Amino acid sequence: MVHALNEAWRVLRQDGILIDLRPLHANITLEAVTGEQSILLTRYTREIPDINDRAADTAMALAVDENRFQFKDSATFEYVKFYDSGEDLLEYNANRHSPIVHPDDVVRQIKLADSNPDMTLRVGNQMLLKTYRRCDDLWKTV
Repeated sequence: MVHALNEAWRVLRQDGILIDLRPLHANITLEAVTGEQSILLTRYTREIPDINDRAADTAMALAVDENRFQFKDSATFEYVKFYDSGEDLLEYNANRHSPIVHPDDVVRQIKLADSNPDMTLRVGNQMLLKTYRRCDDLWKTV
């Protein structure tokens, strides 16, 4: 991540803006939706990506501490995806470039939704959006 931030600094124009937009892998919600009613089935964290999220935050903090970037603004928002069945959700996740593997208890909750054909699954994932300005004061020779 540090090398990627060095390269981002190199290719950005003076005072350019770096956008950090990524999903957060903690507090993912899984809800069962029937008509207008929704029930929270579980909240979970994808452990390995969550570790990577924290490593990215640490690398960015280091870049700010070294005056390569200046923090400008941040926001979070929820990205929501609906699935017609638990099978659809599991198949979609299994076929990703990096397959998403859920803990057994989450898989059980997902499969339970298939017992009701009128039920839709709603997966909510927080997204992080931060902006940083490239600093040039100390890095003119880089």
